[in-house]
Amino acid sequence: YQEFFDASPGATEARALSRETGEALQNKMLELAPFAAQASLYPFLNALHPVLEKLKAVSGKPYTWYLTDFLKEVDLLLDLKETVIDPIRKFMSGPQKTIFDSARKMVQAQEPNFAYIQGDGSAKLTEALLDPECYKGNRLQQVKTLVDTLQEKVGAHIEAEMLKAESASLALKDRLSNMAEFGMLSVEQQAEITQPFTEFTQSVGRQKLIAVIRDMQRRFEETEYQHLLFQLTVLSQLKPQRPTSAQTFETPKQQTSAYPPVAEQKVEYIPGRSIKVVFEKAWLADESDVDNYLASMREALLSEIRSGKRIQI
Repeated sequence: YQEFFDASPGATEARALSRETGEALQNKMLELAPFAAQASLYPFLNALHPVLEKLKAVSGKPYTWYLTDFLKEVDLLLDLKETVIDPIRKFMSGPQKTIFDSARKMVQAQEPNFAYIQGDGSAKLTEALLDPECYKGNRLQQVKTLVDTLQEKVGAHIEAEMLKAESASLALKDRLSNMAEFGMLSVEQQAEITQPFTEFTQSVGRQKLIAVIRDMQRRFEETEYQHLLFQLTVLSQLKPQRPTSAQTFETPKQQTSAYPPVAEQKVEYIPGRSIKVVFEKAWLADESDVDNYLASMREALLSEIRSGKRIQI
């Protein structure tokens, strides 16, 4: 533009150059608008909104305006180009965008797990992704390091939670299998009773959220395991029935079950940890406290058993 003014072209050239300037500004707006529209995914792209407003303000002017007033805006436009437009274009077309995308997806997928991870790495990562100037310089290199560290921590914690849940279910299975009632069942019935433990382990192994794994373990212990205990009680009480002479000649489809129908015993199983022990102290400090607490616990347990309940441990 300075060359244009120094050359003092005629009116025709001035109009042509003014038109080209206006078109160039409008084209720049069209180029940047799709970037600005992605601000919900890339918050730093909000920096383009003032740029677009400025470009809109200096485009579509009469050609005489570009000959007189446009030079007053050139320095600001050049500054916006160097500090905002060019860095953002470089960011969005280079490896930094890939790093940002990976970090954003990681936060979306693992944010529920961050509450269980020690350290401030997750907070730093979230802050970095919301940094309005994260597109400048090499700030995303720190983000990549944070992502790698958090992925490792989250993965290790999820694995630990899976092993904990599987170990707890295995302990319950062993207790159930060691009961005398379990030994009274047929091989098929035993397999039916233990199958839910295998299904639970497989289901836990597919989970990616720590809270979900813990909730699955809680529900299995408080609901499914109690159902299995009840089922074990009922099956162990069933006695094979000798077929009568008439039944002996029935076809397999006509034969009834070898086990006669019995009325289900309504036995209520309750988790041991749900029993409230009345004790006047907040902690145990000496042998006397232990004795008193155990006596209170014994009375609470016996009270539930006397009421016809069975206590799951």
